[in-house]
Amino acid sequence: LSAPIFEQGIENDLLISRMVAVLGGFTVLPEQEVRNWLSYVDQEVKIGFASFASAGYVPQVTIDEAALAAWYENAGEQYKLPPQFKLQYLFFAFADDLQQAGVTAEAVKQRYQENIANYRTPEQRRARHILFKTGEQDSPQTRAGKRQQAEQVLAELGKGGDFARLARELSEDTSRDKGGDLGSFSRGQMVPAFEEAAFALQKGEVSGIVETPFGYHIIKLEDIIAEQTRPLDEVAAAIRSELERQAVKGVTFKRASTAYEDIIRAGSLAKYSAASGAKVTTTGFFPQAAPPAKADAVVRDQAFLQAAFGLRKGELSSIVETADGYGIVYVDDVREAVVPKLDEIRARVVADFKGAKGVELARAAAETALKTAREKKVWPEDVARQESDYLKRSGPSGAVPAPVRDDAFARLSADGFPEQAIAVGTDYFIYQILDTRPGKNPESEAQRANLEKQLLVARENKLMADWLSQLRSDAKIWTNSEMLK
Repeated sequence: LSAPIFEQGIENDLLISRMVAVLGGFTVLPEQEVRNWLSYVDQEVKIGFASFASAGYVPQVTIDEAALAAWYENAGEQYKLPPQFKLQYLFFAFADDLQQAGVTAEAVKQRYQENIANYRTPEQRRARHILFKTGEQDSPQTRAGKRQQAEQVLAELGKGGDFARLARELSEDTSRDKGGDLGSFSRGQMVPAFEEAAFALQKGEVSGIVETPFGYHIIKLEDIIAEQTRPLDEVAAAIRSELERQAVKGVTFKRASTAYEDIIRAGSLAKYSAASGAKVTTTGFFPQAAPPAKADAVVRDQAFLQAAFGLRKGELSSIVETADGYGIVYVDDVREAVVPKLDEIRARVVADFKGAKGVELARAAAETALKTAREKKVWPEDVARQESDYLKRSGPSGAVPAPVRDDAFARLSADGFPEQAIAVGTDYFIYQILDTRPGKNPESEAQRANLEKQLLVARENKLMADWLSQLRSDAKIWTNSEMLK
């Protein structure tokens, strides 16, 4: 990248940024639009609803053999059994060669000293904070308001206010539920301004107002945890085990490699076993996802399984490294994937068939009840109805599933009933809109500021998109077909 090209790129970036800023200056956000959106977001609805649980209809399902057979014919693939392999293998365990590792106390000490940083915990601070959030798009007035809030809280703390209580009540960070507790952290884990302030405090002290890209913080230092280094005695056993493992791998691999060469010379694993007396272990048939629970640990090792099930019948693997040693595996036989006969898994199929038919009956009952309700414009007398509290578009919805609530808000201007029964899992719901009302919560400054920011950004993006679209329509574009060859 040459200097002129780099400079041209920077110039283009600056020009684009300037253009975006200039276009953004033409964006106007009418007050009425903000109020309309606040009203929309805060609107509440109350509904009557009923559920038609498929489980309640399962006892009504009767088994017709022809229908069951036809259903299984269509659904058979979901019962398909995976391939099952029967394996023969040799295993060379690291543990069998540990005595040859020869790890000395001096070697353990040397490894400890070479990696002392791995056993050192740096100095940490445990702190709480109260955050008043700001963002890049916030106006100077909004930022000033946030800082004023922080100053008021700082003044209250100066009068003996409880930090944890104020954090729970006023902080805009997720740590508010824990009284602002951030836990312990070392240098390099927080943004620089926050870190500098936290590490300058003494235990129990409260900072002034600290500004970071996240907003305005007030920090209280709860504790100082001094740097610690774990002593050699505490970690020697783990170091020794690691050194032994590293040393023994070469010894064990040499045993496995010698055996592998002998197998190749013998012509097969069986001939090698007969000639050498080496113990070859044979498994029963099993699928890759369900190795026998009582088999050797190597058979449940993922690297071993992946190597084995990547072979065909009659093939021998290369040397496979596992967690505990090296293996050599031979595929003795394979049972291909197959859909079992109905009689072999009848109980499972019958249960699934009843469940599927229960879903169909639940849907039919819900649709029948809904049809009656829409025709008569009243709730059916034979359907028990629950009533919800007033619900908002987002947030908790109590016993009302979110899809039901969302559908109700989408039909506020309709006849009060859904167009069709609403599926939630294997159950179906119908509802009737009983009432709507504006939200009870008064419009907050934070809510308004956040919404204004979102709406303004959306308008700016639309203005930019429209402008670019106009430029494209006015531009003369041609294609150099030679460059496409």
